[in-house]
Amino acid sequence: LGTLGVVAGVCDAARPDVARRLFDLGFMPGAVVSGVRRAPLGGPVVVRVADYELTLRRDQARCVVLAGPGDVTSGACAAEDRGCRGCAA
Repeated sequence: LGTLGVVAGVCDAARPDVARRLFDLGFMPGAVVSGVRRAPLGGPVVVRVADYELTLRRDQARCVVLAGPGDVTSGACAAEDRGCRGCAA
């Protein structure tokens, strides 16, 4: 929480409507995001992007691919090993 990240894109497994919604909300490549809060017990997360705060389900938030310092991002989903329900469901 509180750490800044730069959006590299949305995971390759994301359904087109989920990818479009995330893009419309401001999660476009190059956007700076930071985690604000997490609800307990697997609840939603609050993130700051483009000077406003958004609440996303954790599965949807995992579909946002962040680029780390010097990273080359492949578009692989961060939740791929857990079934990535937010991207593909």
